[in-house]
Amino acid sequence: MLSHAHLDLAWLWPVAETWRAAVETFTSVLNLMEAHADLCFGHSTPALYAWLQQHRPALWRRIHALAEAGRWEPLCGPWVEMDCVLISTVSVLRQLETGQRWSRRHFPRWRHDLAWLPDSFGFAAGLPQALLRQGICWFLTTKLSWNASNPFPHRLFRWRDPSGATVVALLPGALGGTGDPRAIRQAHGEWRARTGVNSSLWLPGVGNHGGGPNQDMMDQVELWWGHHQLPRYRHGTVRSWLH
Repeated sequence: MLSHAHLDLAWLWPVAETWRAAVETFTSVLNLMEAHADLCFGHSTPALYAWLQQHRPALWRRIHALAEAGRWEPLCGPWVEMDCVLISTVSVLRQLETGQRWSRRHFPRWRHDLAWLPDSFGFAAGLPQALLRQGICWFLTTKLSWNASNPFPHRLFRWRDPSGATVVALLPGALGGTGDPRAIRQAHGEWRARTGVNSSLWLPGVGNHGGGPNQDMMDQVELWWGHHQLPRYRHGTVRSWLH
């Protein structure tokens, strides 16, 4: 279970609103993490971290300290959660190169081998080769599981592009989960049925405009912790789940 707060950099609001939402979200999450010593949180987008480093240095230092402690997981890879269909090949390569260079410099304790693109709307056929060029061997998205008329058949598979480059692709389910035990049980059961793997990933937290986990979610998670009718769950990072 990794708490998360998906934040669109540009959607229904100006960029200035994105920075404000990021500050409010990260401040709220940090305060919640201080109150719950086992809570882990993950967030992508090196561009956001770089902005915080420059404009909100005190907030950045708090985030970085928890990242060094292994509780705040930088889900980096590309510079932003990029469009993977409309932009040029050069843009994709620059996104990955810039994001990986920044992440390796500022989060050196972490392995940066995961492309976190949960909300992108499609993926070019040659993306695996571009990912591998930057040392990325894992790819995660959730958007393909939204298909209504043509359900995507896989949740865990090797994605091989026309060049033969291969990454491991994961579709763990929807973002923005809660602490609802019924939803946790259903998602785990679907993952196990589709993949044959008995260890699944749950991503609680309000998203799109930021938000993240809140106290009500934590209370619900703790209330049902260890219940015999639920899968056993724990707070952790995506990398601990993968490796």
